[in-house]
Amino acid sequence: MKKNMIGIAVLVILAAMLVFNLIQNHSEKKKEEKQVYDVSGDTDAKGAVAYPENATFPETGEKAKDFEVQSLDGKTLRLSDLRGKKVMLNFWATWCPPLVKKEMPEIEKFNQKHQDDIEIVAVNIQESGDKVKKFIDQHHYHFPIYLDQNGQVSNEYSIYAIPTTYFIGSDGTFQQPRHSGPMTYSFMVETLQKLN
Repeated sequence: MKKNMIGIAVLVILAAMLVFNLIQNHSEKKKEEKQVYDVSGDTDAKGAVAYPENATFPETGEKAKDFEVQSLDGKTLRLSDLRGKKVMLNFWATWCPPLVKKEMPEIEKFNQKHQDDIEIVAVNIQESGDKVKKFIDQHHYHFPIYLDQNGQVSNEYSIYAIPTTYFIGSDGTFQQPRHSGPMTYSFMVETLQKLN
């Protein structure tokens, strides 16, 4: 009888520990769900981004770091070659649905109307040139596309969310805050008007 009571007590304790752990795990999941942020600006888009604790981002007023990238046709571009011009520096990838559906057509429209006013430097992150070229040709985009195949440039610019865009003035400094998420045509036009 005494052994049965001890056995029952052990089972009750184990059951209580199991229930406690299930409740605790459930509350932790709820807490994690509350820490997910939509950074796209599009309420239909799903996703989140988490920045490392020690992440630093280029700030408005800072000089843009120079870099070198290759275009799809093999030409080299150094950011410093664009000094004296306004620059929209956009980081993107073909696998990003909000970008593919919303931002890229808007950039194409913006490029057609403002290519004499601003240089678009659309940097694809770590995808093959063949894949990017196929994507660009399929969607009939005509703005300049560059490749960051090893991720060095995106690391230098602290790119944790796709798409992310920086606006650089003719003086080579960031003149507007970093924009994470897809942009609209009107946003690009408004931002262009704020650049020197």
